[in-house]
Amino acid sequence: MHKKGFVVWDIAIWVYRFLYMILVILMTVFFINVMYTSEINIQGTSSGVYTQQFLYSRNSISYEDPLTLRIYPGIIDVERLNTSRLSEAFVLENKELFGARFTLKQFPETGNLVAQAYYNQQWFERVAPLSTLNVQGPGGGRLVTQNYLVRYLDAAREEYTGVLTVEVATANA
Repeated sequence: MHKKGFVVWDIAIWVYRFLYMILVILMTVFFINVMYTSEINIQGTSSGVYTQQFLYSRNSISYEDPLTLRIYPGIIDVERLNTSRLSEAFVLENKELFGARFTLKQFPETGNLVAQAYYNQQWFERVAPLSTLNVQGPGGGRLVTQNYLVRYLDAAREEYTGVLTVEVATANA
């Protein structure tokens, strides 16, 4: 019933089907490997969350109107920008998560330093130099720097414009 010509034609079709099946499997494996990530780097996001906590929380560096008890997030109270205040503003069980340096400078006149404060200063000074080494994985660190144009109140309660530089140092996990 089957002749040799039909058998050869049938084998040729199966070879093409087999090659097509291998191609589909390889493409599927390739796309799965491309889309699959074994780890996600959230250091930048967590640094932003820490910074927002310091800028917007009630017991942090933002100016609080004594009459209305309203917080003004864009206005920094220089008297509240100190290391002890920052330590109270963000309480963590594990102090080795991050360290931060807050630097407030005048803008645009001279760029003079108005105030500087640290959160977890020992950790910051230990991890910040590691960020320049570009070490991937454990043993390295990352320094995320963010600049904010803010208004600030000095000790005489006069309002000026300044630049708040927030540097958050986190260790690689």
